[in-house]
Amino acid sequence: MKIKEKLYLSNPDKVYKAINNLWADFPEYDKARENMFVLYLDVKNKLLCIELHSQGTIDQCIVYPREIIRKGLFCNCAGIILVHNHPSENTNPSNSDNKLTEQIKTVANYMDIKLLDHVIISNFDDKGFYSFNQEGDL
Repeated sequence: MKIKEKLYLSNPDKVYKAINNLWADFPEYDKARENMFVLYLDVKNKLLCIELHSQGTIDQCIVYPREIIRKGLFCNCAGIILVHNHPSENTNPSNSDNKLTEQIKTVANYMDIKLLDHVIISNFDDKGFYSFNQEGDL
């Protein structure tokens, strides 16, 4: 989805607030399942587009790093932010979350795209979030 307004996402709090304001644009979003969104940004961290990359089950979703990077190249982005929910309301990253973050970071670097953050949100209802970047895990 192309973004009509200018949103600059320079920190996890801004990402969290912006993502909570965009859910109405995704009627297919189901908070009872894991959903992976990808935010594509320019060199000044302005949001270029957002995509619902994957919907999964109650505790996982399939993510395709190749498709994330392909879309990033198509959007001509300089950076990406991964955002997904944990229906369990536990925002701590799983081993799979850690592995995926490293994998996408490595692949993106090869294409001169920076993984700026991976934010895990607890059902998008003000229960908080976990930011890999803020926690020093990126």
